[in-house]
Amino acid sequence: TNNGEVYEGLIVYDLDEAYDFEIIQGKYNDIEYLVPLKYISSITPKNYNYTTIYLKNGKDLLLGDGQDVSDRNDGLLVFKNENDEAPVYLSWDEIANIKFT
Repeated sequence: TNNGEVYEGLIVYDLDEAYDFEIIQGKYNDIEYLVPLKYISSITPKNYNYTTIYLKNGKDLLLGDGQDVSDRNDGLLVFKNENDEAPVYLSWDEIANIKFT
């Protein structure tokens, strides 16, 4: 998080994407990108409108204009494990980096 806290576990991204086949959507230079979560190594919000998506192939994309990559993102739920009934909620403005392993 932006205040240095680290959470580890299963996440629900933007409160609606939980599986690796789900898509992160955003635009750069009028080109719309649809990136499956399984190809992303990390996500770093840059400001209210843009986020950098780091891909597992070593490339990165600066994406904006979409709920998944802007301040319109509803945030994350972090479950410590599959049986966790009380996940941690993090709003988009609290997130410094999301790393996928």
